Amino acid sequence: MTQAASTLETDAPQAETQIALPPSPRGPEGFRAVARRTGVTISGDCAVVASYPRSGNKMTRTFLHFYAGNPDPAALERLRAEEGRFLDYLGRFKSALVTPKGRVLCHRIAPEDLKDIELMGRPGVLAKTHAPDWPERCVLKPFVHIYLVRHPLDVLASSLNFLFSRKLAEGFTHSAPKPLDALIESGEIAAYIDDFIAKQGVAHFTSSFGSWLDHAMTWPDRESGAPVACLKYEDVVADPAGQYARAFAAAGAPFDAARAGRALALADQSRGIELKRGGGYLGDVLTPAQKAAAKDVFGPALDRFGYEI
Repeated sequence: MTQAASTLETDAPQAETQIALPPSPRGPEGFRAVARRTGVTISGDCAVVASYPRSGNKMTRTFLHFYAGNPDPAALERLRAEEGRFLDYLGRFKSALVTPKGRVLCHRIAPEDLKDIELMGRPGVLAKTHAPDWPERCVLKPFVHIYLVRHPLDVLASSLNFLFSRKLAEGFTHSAPKPLDALIESGEIAAYIDDFIAKQGVAHFTSSFGSWLDHAMTWPDRESGAPVACLKYEDVVADPAGQYARAFAAAGAPFDAARAGRALALADQSRGIELKRGGGYLGDVLTPAQKAAAKDVFGPALDRFGYEI
């Protein structure tokens, strides 16, 4: 079932639900199981947006959703006149979450909404994962992987901000929960930097998704039938259209610059992008010993992506 690429969905959002599709071998029986569970037919193909947490995954999926929807500019202007309907439209993008073990979770949408959209010139599901590699067994079959990488110190900074904003106190093992700037001012940030270097990633995420280093050294070199487009978060922020065009080229799909411009404008309105953090933000507070340790641990990945500590 393919969603028309030029329609606007303006009805009220569905009640929040969650469906879980079990790991299943690729093939007809797996897809029939999906149909029985959701009531719709899914091709099984998907475009995957993969990243370590806090590296631009949702920003990219939001763009791809609005690109696929290709809303009519006149219809959008009419929708803007009713703020509630416009905000509903911005907030109703659909994607599937694929866990490291291959389960497919669909959040905040009704089961019947998990269906193909016209994506990169073909029907497919938009999927995200924070796993260090695509699981061996999954009902969805990627036709392209878009992997996003971000400077490791910026990942740490963004993660601490995220944990504080979501009131996830368990993420603050070295201090009381507080904003990043307060951690820096108090000097407590040093313990989080030490922990990040020791675990090669954010402690709150490593048990579920592995380390930042696992991701950076695995995804760009993965071998599969689906191409991998490796994008740097910083480059996407600086030139989103240019970088997303690279992902479309990897998928062998045409890229419409005007359509991309409309999608980027909507994505920018629906998701804030952290632009105030730079590669030197936490780098400025590292001690010489921490800087040396970070270079030793992350060196190969830093060199690969042109990052500096």
